[in-house]
Amino acid sequence: SSDVSNSGEIISEYGAHIEQDVAFSSATLGAFQYSSKIVRCSNQLLQDSGIDLSQFLGQILGERIGRIQSQHFLTGTGSGQPQGLITAAGPVSAALSSSIGMNDLVNLLFGVDQAYLADGGAGNVGGMMSPTTFALGRKLADSAGNPLLQPLVVGGPPRLLGYPVYFAPEMATPAASAKSILFGNFSYYLVRDAGPLVVARSNERYFEYNQSAFLAIQRTDAKLLQAGAVKALAHPAATTTTTTAAP
Repeated sequence: SSDVSNSGEIISEYGAHIEQDVAFSSATLGAFQYSSKIVRCSNQLLQDSGIDLSQFLGQILGERIGRIQSQHFLTGTGSGQPQGLITAAGPVSAALSSSIGMNDLVNLLFGVDQAYLADGGAGNVGGMMSPTTFALGRKLADSAGNPLLQPLVVGGPPRLLGYPVYFAPEMATPAASAKSILFGNFSYYLVRDAGPLVVARSNERYFEYNQSAFLAIQRTDAKLLQAGAVKALAHPAATTTTTTAAP
């Protein structure tokens, strides 16, 4: 439910209060089954290894799940996979197709309704971009020469006009038709885990090879509940200029 377009009113004594309903819509979150893919390991190696190989494989397979989920939580289409933030976020147009400017960042920040920024103190509000885009943004400065993107400081993330910036290597860099920066209140992005991450081991499947099989599974879905809560800096398509010779 988004009520940012409605406000209260002043009425006179004995005046009648008008009605203004709150509009609701629904979102269905299912559970897509993520698999780490099966890893086979010889039982001799499991017995002879100087480390707890079962624990090590569990960690690696969990990271595989996290890696694909991280990608889908950003770019997922919402059809056959979770709805990604970049897919769902409302666009704020950038001036150029292959670079970012100071006006782009200001427009992006003020493109999000202030109602969604009110709980920024809780750490929900911030920006997200790739490290490469952050490096490009570090060259931008205000009229006093202060960089718009502050570097990483001890104990906290880098900053964009006072708001924290989080790195997502999966995000695009400035390019034609790309969305390079996200900004908004990320608490409106809901992730549903249908149970915990499960790491399973089978000693029977490859019994004839004297091997054990390891597999990690997690069932997850995600959606952005309010499209206006997060905005994306959208670069225009590249333009082609043609020159016609004079007759």
